[in-house]
Amino acid sequence: MSGDHDWLGADAKRRVEQAVVALEARTSAEVVVTVRQASGNYRAADLGFASLVAGIGLFGYVYHPAEFADDLVPPALLVLYLCAAFFCAQVPGLRRLLVRTGTLRDSVRRAALTAFHEQRIDATSGRTGILIYVSLFERVVEVVPDVGIDAKRLGADFGRAVAEVTAAVRGDGVAQLERGLGQMAGPLARVLPRAHDDVNELPDGMVA
Repeated sequence: MSGDHDWLGADAKRRVEQAVVALEARTSAEVVVTVRQASGNYRAADLGFASLVAGIGLFGYVYHPAEFADDLVPPALLVLYLCAAFFCAQVPGLRRLLVRTGTLRDSVRRAALTAFHEQRIDATSGRTGILIYVSLFERVVEVVPDVGIDAKRLGADFGRAVAEVTAAVRGDGVAQLERGLGQMAGPLARVLPRAHDDVNELPDGMVA
């Protein structure tokens, strides 16, 4: 990937950090952006695809009019199975197609909650941490706020900002994430303004 969809490049990391710094200059909220290549193990999809391909190979062996050396069929089918499993694992679009959307979202949600605790986002003094967790394979963004973030008080503007952020991985990429972070700043500054003695408790740079 390139441009605004190169989430893990140096330019993307610089832009995300700048957006977080600009947001936190106005609010006591602490925002962390974490990007992962994938959040789940989808080996079952690879093996299912491999079984299908090997089954087609077996069907061809049984019904094709040409004659094959019987002794070569089992190792040939095994090689076909392994190659198909490897191929599926290397083609994200195919692999995603074989995994239910609900499974993808559940994997991201679990991984985001784990990252939320492992990165100590729940340990800020005001409980005002917000994790923005981007999972590239699943093309899902999960926003996890701590208990000090009251979405009702933040209002519809904040909801629209969250929607902008969560659509970024399927939309305009890093540019859309930047816009969403910028839109979050207003409602967060209104409800959780930055104090004169505010301490930056969490990293501003992308966690990858």
